[in-house]
Amino acid sequence: MESRMDQYEIMLQIGRGAFGAAILVHHKSEKKKYVLKKIRLARQTESCRKSAHQEMALIARLQHPYIVEFKEAWVELFLFCFSLGFWNRVF
Repeated sequence: MESRMDQYEIMLQIGRGAFGAAILVHHKSEKKKYVLKKIRLARQTESCRKSAHQEMALIARLQHPYIVEFKEAWVELFLFCFSLGFWNRVF
C-alpha cells in the first residue's frame, strides 16, 4: 500500500515544536510546494491529540486571502499529517 507521503518530496525542515515539525515539501504530480505539518501522536495525551485535530479542522475551514490554503490531512504511522499551501515571500 502506497503512503500519502510518497506523493511528496521532502525539501527542508522549516520549523519544529513540542509536538512535531513543519516541513517544506514538493508535491510530485502537482509540481507545487506545500508545508507539511507532522504531529507525533504516540506520546501525546488525549487532550493534545484533540487540540491537533481541532487545529487542522479550523485551518481547513478558513478561507481568507491572507491565510494559506489547506490541502489535505491524514493519519499514518502514529503521525497526524496535514499539508498547507506555501507562501514564498520574504518580509
